Amino acid sequence: MTDSSQDALPNVLYRSAQWLRQVFPDGVPEQQYLALLAVLAPEFSDRQLALLVAHLTGRDDAAMLNDVYRVQATPAVELDLEPVRQHLNVHGFPDALDADGSRSR
Repeated sequence: MTDSSQDALPNVLYRSAQWLRQVFPDGVPEQQYLALLAVLAPEFSDRQLALLVAHLTGRDDAAMLNDVYRVQATPAVELDLEPVRQHLNVHGFPDALDADGSRSR
């Protein structure tokens, strides 16, 4: 994961980014990337999710938004969501996202 500055991310997403860095200290594994987008999608607007995960992964946020849309069009059974959901749950998901009010939905 990149160690981007807080300035690169809207303040409302900063704590969520900090939390995700703790959940994935070695970065988001490539094989879990799309599943992570799918699990987090109900918690954020599409744009917020793209900015948040782009910030964490160092990917372009416009390309990330396309990935968000692609995940929304992909059947959940193809994404293997459960391992990611369980990993997030161990770290307090979804309640950990309520700490800064960044959840939009």
